[in-house]
Amino acid sequence: MSRYFLLTSHCLWAALVLSAGANAGTVSGRITNGDGKAIEGTIVTLSNAGGISHSVYTDQKGYYSLGTNLSGDLTFRARKRYHQDHTRDLKLGTDSEIEADVTLEALTDPQALSDDHPSLSHFSMIDFDEDENALFSRP
Repeated sequence: MSRYFLLTSHCLWAALVLSAGANAGTVSGRITNGDGKAIEGTIVTLSNAGGISHSVYTDQKGYYSLGTNLSGDLTFRARKRYHQDHTRDLKLGTDSEIEADVTLEALTDPQALSDDHPSLSHFSMIDFDEDENALFSRP
């Protein structure tokens, strides 16, 4: 094989590998509460109609940057425990950048707060029989 062929094939291979990981676009912004304070650890997710999702968490100052190869019509969701979820539709094009700042409102309704807990936290509140041989014991 000629050196030219080897060099060309290596360059093509490198271009394919690099383009496979390329981002279609980036969505970035800041998540805050009603008082304008940062909400650290908010999960920010982009999903397409096919069920493929990409997610990141906000940093200590509430900032996030989500680079993705998803494009077209997407669903944007910001979720943090004890806060109202925020969902909206976005259209992300190739190499586009969208800024999406979000204010999450704190949950205050007792039923909404209860519904926000994972089932495991409710399970831990069950009053099981202390006798391990009883019908409703927790071994």
